[in-house]
Amino acid sequence: MLGRGADAQDAAQEALARAWRRAHTCAERARPAPWVRAIAQRMYGADGVDFSADARRQINQYTEWGLAHLPVCIAKTNYSLSADAGKRGRPTGFRVSVREVRPAAGAGFLIAYLGEIRTMPGLPSTPSAGNVDIDDHGRVKGLF
Repeated sequence: MLGRGADAQDAAQEALARAWRRAHTCAERARPAPWVRAIAQRMYGADGVDFSADARRQINQYTEWGLAHLPVCIAKTNYSLSADAGKRGRPTGFRVSVREVRPAAGAGFLIAYLGEIRTMPGLPSTPSAGNVDIDDHGRVKGLF
């Protein structure tokens, strides 16, 4: 969008107002799978969503645990709106594959992992930076 900042602000406020008026429809999607489908189809342009057996089992388990109402965060490649990094930009004619769903219960959401996305491991309890120092000769030690 090109134009003045005020125009962008007006557009954002109008979008928020439209979304707020439709907020009651969120309750209709009380399970994670419809949320994933809606995001994949409406935002990413996917033709559909395929859930692995593991993902379906996990969704059922989280539903039993009372976590199905949580919002869904989708982890996927940053190179494409599809789950395939080779399909750059906003491709068409594709389906996304949900291989796994994990809870981030402390953060209050579920994470749906698309395709072969990898996540970073958690940080150690003691940061490695605490081992870095400079010796008496000005050499850095403790990096590796």
